[in-house]
Amino acid sequence: MQTPMSTGCGHFFCRFCITELLNSKYRAPCPLCKKSFTRRYLLLATYFS
Repeated sequence: MQTPMSTGCGHFFCRFCITELLNSKYRAPCPLCKKSFTRRYLLLATYFS
């Protein structure tokens, strides 16, 4: 996975995929658990590098 990002609910996605989901919205549901999140709560998961 390139540039892994963590959502506020603790799930991991590549940066491109998760930001594409948020491109047209302020808030989006996590693709796995459906918990709502915003860009503010995305974290770069450096421990995967």
